Amino acid sequence: MFIQTTLAEDYFLSELLYSPYEDLGNVHTIPLVVVSFNSNSESDLVPCAKRARIENDKNDSPYEKAVELLDGAQHWILDIDLDFFSTANPFCDMFTEEQFTVLKDLYHFNNNPNGSDKEKQQAQDNHGIKLDSLKESWIKGKIGIEHPRAKSLEELVNKQCISTDKIHLCGMMSDLPHHISSEQEITDTIKQIQKWIGQLPHQPVMVTIARSTDDEYTPSDQVGFIQKRVLDMLNYVFDNQLDVNQYNII
Repeated sequence: MFIQTTLAEDYFLSELLYSPYEDLGNVHTIPLVVVSFNSNSESDLVPCAKRARIENDKNDSPYEKAVELLDGAQHWILDIDLDFFSTANPFCDMFTEEQFTVLKDLYHFNNNPNGSDKEKQQAQDNHGIKLDSLKESWIKGKIGIEHPRAKSLEELVNKQCISTDKIHLCGMMSDLPHHISSEQEITDTIKQIQKWIGQLPHQPVMVTIARSTDDEYTPSDQVGFIQKRVLDMLNYVFDNQLDVNQYNII
């Protein structure tokens, strides 16, 4: 058993997690709102679950919209993922640039973003069939026959440089974002978050920070810098009232 959603976005479709409402059991409704911050601090606030756009006043910033959204939330948790500030796809370094490009092409999710939910479900079903076929091809060692451009990847498997399960996992994760931010980019992004948090009507009851180091999504040579800057920012916003605890999740 695993959680599925009625949100027909590529992120969930490519992971085979979309399902029509009538096929779900033990359903819970969760409002999902996405706020995008850009360099101009101007963006729409979109409740994706309803697929409806909130009226956008051109004079409103995303900060003001988020403040209004949380105005009635007396108890809420702020979760910060450090890989938001700088993101690495740890699978990139396992392949040459050409090999990784081929891998991304093989596992690319084909979908019409303007299609109906039924068409998107069909795209998800087709993707699931393709993933099963790719896995079977790796196991049989025939990936180079069915996909001629993948010959160099097949050689990695045949030489036991990488297992079939591992290369299949890498393929499914090949669409992960990869942007190693500069220290200036990190600092600027933290400043944007600081401005947003500072305008919220109520402080969170808890702040959780995911370092994302075990999965290597946060670059190992930057995680210390990012964590210190984020904690400094939170201490500033909350008047040094933080009680910091560290937990290792196994």
